[in-house]
Amino acid sequence: MIIHLPQTADKLNSQVGNLQASVDIVVRLMFMLRDPDISNGEIANTVVDDKFIASVLVNKLEQMSNKEEGFILFQPEVSIDDGSNKKSQSQSKEPVLSRDQLVEAIEIALMRIGHSEILKLVSGISFGKVLGGELKGYGMARNELWVHSVIVALIAQNVAKLINTLELEKDENAVTLDSTIAFISGLLHDVGKIALNAELTTKSSVFRGKLDSRSISWIEAEKHICNKDHAIAGSELVKKWKLNDEICKAIAGHHTPPAHERLTAVVHLADCAARMIGSAPGIGGFALRTDARALQTLNLKMENLEQVVMFVASDQETIANYCATS
Repeated sequence: MIIHLPQTADKLNSQVGNLQASVDIVVRLMFMLRDPDISNGEIANTVVDDKFIASVLVNKLEQMSNKEEGFILFQPEVSIDDGSNKKSQSQSKEPVLSRDQLVEAIEIALMRIGHSEILKLVSGISFGKVLGGELKGYGMARNELWVHSVIVALIAQNVAKLINTLELEKDENAVTLDSTIAFISGLLHDVGKIALNAELTTKSSVFRGKLDSRSISWIEAEKHICNKDHAIAGSELVKKWKLNDEICKAIAGHHTPPAHERLTAVVHLADCAARMIGSAPGIGGFALRTDARALQTLNLKMENLEQVVMFVASDQETIANYCATS
């Protein structure tokens, strides 16, 4: 499905209205998980407020449980009512999980895989609805942007973890980066392309003509046609979803990271690194160049980044699991 988001704020909001409940859950989880006293039951109850998220999440958790001995969420041959099954429970051969059973299953998973992992899975399920569509304006087939976004998210997460390890070795009181926030920032770094896609689609000949002339970059072409580039458009969109300011800044600056903004630098490097391993979908996919200031901001060397890229690229199972949520 192609999701067209017009440029006015009111129309843009109306287009993503069906996503709002899922985004609300992600935002609520982000705040909840900052409370050290939060219970697994409270988190599970928040997740099951959205039937679609709960159904996809528990199915993914069941797949994980099948691979891990002793990790049993519920008895086999149980289906989940996500609202799309037109058959009643009495007509179905398989019993349907109740809300209490869903909550219990997610509580078990929380104990086994942790709060941050659940947040990342829920984020993927929520935002995969938007990022998985075809973007004709950018020359992207269905799911191309979503796969790229997942790879950037995983690299950003692992870069943040690496930075924390290196800094804590030097100073046990160092201020660490939130790797979960890095993951979400990486996941949403290109969401602004959704907002600009409709206009670029209708003016595709102008857009491609600007690029073919090589007189301006593809980001400058976005500004010329849409009056803003996708980084700014994305920042405006996630701000409307009430994600935190740090994420908004990281998205807005992910092509030209300002000095001393560490999360922005992480997302920039993750985006560039994804392109190193061939994840560069659409028009201008390989045009982005690594800004050396980002490495300086994070006190990293290029070989550090290459190590992270090799690690993420080798874990195709994790990439496939996240991509399957769209």
